[in-house]
Amino acid sequence: MLPTSLQGNEAPVQKFRLPNWEKPIMTGVWGLGYSVSSTGDVVLLSNGTSAPGNNPDRLWLFILMRDGQRDFEAEQCIKVHERLSGILECRSVNKECILGTREQHLEELLDILREAFQGQSGP
Repeated sequence: MLPTSLQGNEAPVQKFRLPNWEKPIMTGVWGLGYSVSSTGDVVLLSNGTSAPGNNPDRLWLFILMRDGQRDFEAEQCIKVHERLSGILECRSVNKECILGTREQHLEELLDILREAFQGQSGP
């Protein structure tokens, strides 16, 4: 996780890497894509006005994509990834578990998934 900076009496502001891409995923849902390999992305789901950086307790739902398609198999694999235990959460959306993590853990999540995607054919 990157260090926070304090400016006067203002609250800490978390510094996050910028997404590699941003685009609409479906009606009312915007995707913030972070590349974790040449074919894999972690896509944070947003309402289009939210971006990481101002609320460490905010839950960010995300999906994994490979070659532009949702990678359900990779999502199942990371649910049991030892290094991600304790930072992953699951929210039911239309009877489907959508993975999420708190904003304070985003950098750690991206680093672990980058290692997993690049170290093998999937996480």
